[in-house]
Amino acid sequence: MPPTGDEHDDSGPVSERSPRHHIGFQPLAKKESPHSGRGGARMINVGTNCRRIGLFSLIEFYIKLLRILVLSPKFTVYQYAVTINYVFSRPGGGEVTIPISKSNRMDKEHEKDKNRCRSVYTKAMSSYVNLRKGGTLFYDGQGILWSLSELENENISLIITEGISKRPNFIRAEFKLNKILGSGELSSDDVWKSVHQCPGEADKSIHQAISTMIAEGPNSRSSVLEINNTTHYLMKGNNLPIHLEKFPEGEISSAVGVTKSIKTLEGFDGNPSLFMTNDIKVSLFHPNLCWPLIKVFSTFNGFHCRLSAENSVARRIFEHHKNCYVVLDYGEFKHLGVDGSVMKIKGFAASARNQEFQQDSGLMISVYDYFRSRHNIEIQYPDLFTVAAVSLNADRRVSYFPPEVLRLAPDQKVSKERMTKEEESRLIRMNALKPEQRMDIVDRIVEQVGLTNEVNPDVFRIEQPMIVPAIVLPAPHLNYSSNNSRHFVEPKKLTNWEIVFLNDETCWDVGDILMNEMFECGMQVEPPSFSHIRNKDVHSIFTNAMRTGKQLLFFVLSKQTAYHEFIKACEQRYDILTQEINLEKARTLARQARTRRNIVNKTNMKLGGLNYNIGSNFLNEENILVLGFSLSHTAYGESEVVSVGYAGNILDRAHKFCGGFYYTKRTKDIFGDVIYDVLKDSLKTARKNRAMKAEKVVIYFNGIAESQLATVNEVYTKKCLECFASLKASYNPELIVMAATKMHSTRLFDSFQGRVCNLMPGTIVDTAIVSPVYNEFYHVGANAIQGTTKPTKYTVIHSSKRVDMEYLEELTNSLCFDHQIIESSISLPVPLFIASDCSERGTADLKYCDESLFENGEFQKDKINDMFTYKYKKLKETRFNA
Repeated sequence: MPPTGDEHDDSGPVSERSPRHHIGFQPLAKKESPHSGRGGARMINVGTNCRRIGLFSLIEFYIKLLRILVLSPKFTVYQYAVTINYVFSRPGGGEVTIPISKSNRMDKEHEKDKNRCRSVYTKAMSSYVNLRKGGTLFYDGQGILWSLSELENENISLIITEGISKRPNFIRAEFKLNKILGSGELSSDDVWKSVHQCPGEADKSIHQAISTMIAEGPNSRSSVLEINNTTHYLMKGNNLPIHLEKFPEGEISSAVGVTKSIKTLEGFDGNPSLFMTNDIKVSLFHPNLCWPLIKVFSTFNGFHCRLSAENSVARRIFEHHKNCYVVLDYGEFKHLGVDGSVMKIKGFAASARNQEFQQDSGLMISVYDYFRSRHNIEIQYPDLFTVAAVSLNADRRVSYFPPEVLRLAPDQKVSKERMTKEEESRLIRMNALKPEQRMDIVDRIVEQVGLTNEVNPDVFRIEQPMIVPAIVLPAPHLNYSSNNSRHFVEPKKLTNWEIVFLNDETCWDVGDILMNEMFECGMQVEPPSFSHIRNKDVHSIFTNAMRTGKQLLFFVLSKQTAYHEFIKACEQRYDILTQEINLEKARTLARQARTRRNIVNKTNMKLGGLNYNIGSNFLNEENILVLGFSLSHTAYGESEVVSVGYAGNILDRAHKFCGGFYYTKRTKDIFGDVIYDVLKDSLKTARKNRAMKAEKVVIYFNGIAESQLATVNEVYTKKCLECFASLKASYNPELIVMAATKMHSTRLFDSFQGRVCNLMPGTIVDTAIVSPVYNEFYHVGANAIQGTTKPTKYTVIHSSKRVDMEYLEELTNSLCFDHQIIESSISLPVPLFIASDCSERGTADLKYCDESLFENGEFQKDKINDMFTYKYKKLKETRFNA
């Protein structure tokens, strides 16, 4: 039911943070020497976006984008604890105290609590003279205040009653400041303490202090919006040479920002130093003026005031605003804005006239009658769908509102789930800046948002970006059949296949064109049969294919159709290989030699063939199993069920990789639920297919943040060792575990004939801008299609033997050339590339799951994985995702 007052008060008490798991106290693999440059590697210097923060006495270096932070040798900062509470009156008498400075709420709600704290802090600064005399202060918007000098009064308590909250039951804000005993003082010596071979032993307080101090400039500017402590957006008044776009539906606009990351890196002199990396980020935003929701909805084409929730226009509007925050704007909530009750959109429902809910009395009432009788509000659009919104309290109660009584909360980014394909494509283009343009804009936006340490330049300074040494590994040769350079190493037979069109669409010569290409590659192929999808009946195509024993269904459909995901779901259900190209491409195949070759490359791999060998012996010289794990970050609907993808070289040749996916519930330890079973099955399958008992196992995990390294080291590695022991007590292959990620802000640049450009594939940086305690390297796997190359960062988590960085870097580079479908290199090693693709495939397939995912609130993990993955399919040991 609609909120009537304090029963839906979103300012309720915040629960304490959940207890931390006791991991992080086992060391990662011991750091070893970087690549020496042997074996034909070429040495170069590359620009970065890292700037060092070090002592004034240190030698200064120039790097292109990695900024150096130079601390005074006498740098000392003092830490104080801030406690801010809001106190409200209860409807029945008494008071309730809400801790605002210990917020563990998420996303928009956390940012709102930080703004509330800053408002109280600003009032405290203006009203307490001794606090202003304490020297330069830096507040993080929650529970920590940093000072460059010791405060005269280290225990301050203030009461503020005016200018804080618009809520009618607000009484006061309580501000308390106390010196943190024991560890409340930091100096430049604490840079050493910020890194440790055991992740849990690292004390990153110096990072937090410097980050807060640097952010003081942006936080003091009304035109700058900070999100997640990491990105500062210029919401108005930028004069940057970048094209920003607006989208009329939903009044969505784009804004340019700059990311900020403080880290301790190796440097050049053997001493860990502080660095800051900055990169540009363009994002889309919903209207920032707290617009009435009805006004936002009216900007969509086709909107009218009698739209039902099932209408396609209404569905499009909902997809644009799913999980958006809204504020109530009626009755006692009128004009309160973000101080009022905030809720989250979860769906659209029947019109106000027809949507009913149960009152506390047990009687049913329509939304229309409720607002008229309870609030004396005559709904202006009673035949328009209502908004189903969920409260942010623990009860997560769903209520129904006419759009006209809601306002869109300001400063909300448009998440990926809310973007149209067109919006996402245009956003990618806005972010895809050429290297020289990116460097220029990053420098200018750092200046405009205030990340230049204008507050206290005598304490530390931020240097210009650095230049670091790098190596370029030679690309391995791709070797086709020794008898014919055009023939596959292992061409397959395709004797029973079918080309499928939609309705009356045709392209009759596509079969002959593809057959000729297959013949040239050494494949044995018979002419295909042809069929058409009629009346949207895709199932009959598959049932007929099963009946006639088809090896492959080859779909040729117009790119305007939306059958792709459904076809792939049917592939899993009916256990029949599929391949798809769009009709427009099919009609140009006769003059597109490269496209024809890539299509046939894919077909041969799907059928179990091998197109070429790569001219490196990493997979051939020993019994090695290479696995990759990746996660789709998109959960299925509201279920929190995610798809984990995996892949490995488990087939009859070492260069043949295939993968699959596994469904699990999103937790902090997602891979841990999968790795034991996948590794065990992979070891058995590889031994079956090529009589290979793995003597070395290399595992890559994709998308691992620094905060997860301890989990990989202590949880995932342990599961691997338990898996080995379960096969045979004495089985102990060499194990190497690596974490890969692009979730960082480091960029690398080259220069050619005086201009900045992208780096060549095979470029590796493993010194200076890497961890001083972990084995890390950055690798450029592929040419940038557009914009600036973003390297993948690899961290060696565990190694049974002494880490050989040259071996791991060259193995990783070689695997980026082993894609088998395109001859150019790819950005990730092929097992990670396939695992990522399988993970996305699993998420898409789940849309067509016709079984309930949950029973009595529990995810039916075994049942869903048995029915809707490739676990028991004959396609399991094929590269079906190719």
